[in-house]
Amino acid sequence: MKLYSAPGFTSLADYISMLEAGIEFDLVKVNLETKQIEGGGRYTDINPTG
Repeated sequence: MKLYSAPGFTSLADYISMLEAGIEFDLVKVNLETKQIEGGGRYTDINPTG
């Protein structure tokens, strides 16, 4: 499972909940200004509404 996260947004609650539940996931950081994801690629390819 992947969690796309941007600092200061509601994905922080999801992140904490998944850690507490022991769910394995990959954290992918998103820059919402440029719509780029960590490691390359466009966030709008994954989520068209950005």
